[in-house]
Amino acid sequence: IALSDKVTRLELEVDGHKERYLRLKDLRKRQEGLQKNLDKLEALKVMEEAFSRKGLQQMMIKLICSQLEQVVNKYARLLFPEDYHFEFDLSTQFNIFVTRSYGKRKEVSDVRKLSGAERRIFNFVLLIGLLKFVPKSKRSNFLVLDEPTSNFGPEFSEAFCKFLPILNKVIPHIIVITPKADDVKSIENAKIFTVVKKRGISTLTLTT
Repeated sequence: IALSDKVTRLELEVDGHKERYLRLKDLRKRQEGLQKNLDKLEALKVMEEAFSRKGLQQMMIKLICSQLEQVVNKYARLLFPEDYHFEFDLSTQFNIFVTRSYGKRKEVSDVRKLSGAERRIFNFVLLIGLLKFVPKSKRSNFLVLDEPTSNFGPEFSEAFCKFLPILNKVIPHIIVITPKADDVKSIENAKIFTVVKKRGISTLTLTT
C-alpha cells in the first residue's frame, strides 16, 4: 500500500509538472506574439511620427540642408584657399561646422570661429547656395556689395574675384562699392565707376 501511495503521488506530481510546462509553453507563445505586435506598434509609431505634418517638415528641412551642404562645399572648394569642408548639423539645434585639413591633422569648429575674412567668404558661398533654391522669377536681379573686400588679404581678394562671375550667373547685376578698384579690374565685362564729390555734389563717372 505504501508503495502504491508513492506511485500515485509521483504520478500526480508528474501530471502537475506537465500541466505547468504546457501552461509555460503557452505563455511563452503568447509572449512571442505580443512582442511581435509590440514591435509592429513601435514601427507604426515611428511611421506615424515621420509622416505626420511635423515629421514631414523635419524630413524636408533635413533634405534641403543636405542639398544646401553639397552646394556650399562645391563652391567652398573654389573660393577657399585651403581645404575646408562644411557640415550642417540638425541633431539638437541648427549648427554649421567647418572641418579644416592641415595635412593629416583635421580641426573641427563652429563657423562662428572663422576669421572675419573667412566668415565673409562663407557668407558669399552660403548666399549663392541659398539662391539656388529660389526660382529665377523670384530672385532679385541686382545686388549691392558695400566694400566686400575691406578686411581681405591677397588670397581672399583673389577668391572674391573668382566668386563674382559665379554669383553673376545667378544675379544678373552686381554693384560693388570699393576703394580698391584693382579688386574688380580683373573681372571680365566689369564696369568700374568713380564717385567724385565737388562742391557738395557727387558725380558718378564710368572709368572702364
